[in-house]
Amino acid sequence: MTMIRTCDRAKLGAFLSDQLELDDRLEFLTHAESCAACWNELYSATKAQHPHYYQTGSKRTKAARK
Repeated sequence: MTMIRTCDRAKLGAFLSDQLELDDRLEFLTHAESCAACWNELYSATKAQHPHYYQTGSKRTKAARK
């Protein structure tokens, strides 16, 4: 397993589309953990794919607030 020294957009795309082997997925996540640019891209792409997990605000009913 080789460590990613620079950002690899192709690897980010492959990670998001679940096309990487486990070792490559872990390598990418290790890189993203220390790279703000890759982490932000990963966060934004995941948020766009699954917006229901990132809803903000409370959806309580009026009766629940009383």
